[in-house]
Amino acid sequence: MLKPVTVGYSIFNKAHLLPQIIEGIKECFDEEDEIIFLLDHCTDDSYRVLLDSIRGDTIYNSKIINLKEGSDLFEIKANNILLREATNDTIILFQDDMVCYDKDIKYIVDLGANIGT
Repeated sequence: MLKPVTVGYSIFNKAHLLPQIIEGIKECFDEEDEIIFLLDHCTDDSYRVLLDSIRGDTIYNSKIINLKEGSDLFEIKANNILLREATNDTIILFQDDMVCYDKDIKYIVDLGANIGT
């Protein structure tokens, strides 16, 4: 059995893509995996679409960080926050325009984590 992973998505104005991102997560990850969404000062409907996409659905161990105050973080600072929030040893970070449909991603990541052990 593969160890649980943390999946982090930093999102900036991707309301149109969020339903596909959510479906990809459901296809590729398990209930014990942690999913963290960081919404980086979105000015579109990303927050509402994300809530609507996961409402009434057990999208695993998910957390939403909705940043509204201050200035945009951009990718590097957003990724640093996602890394700090992660609770699992293995972390997979996605950019907000990436939809994961490869069901073997956890297996591939596990192989990489065990190289040399």
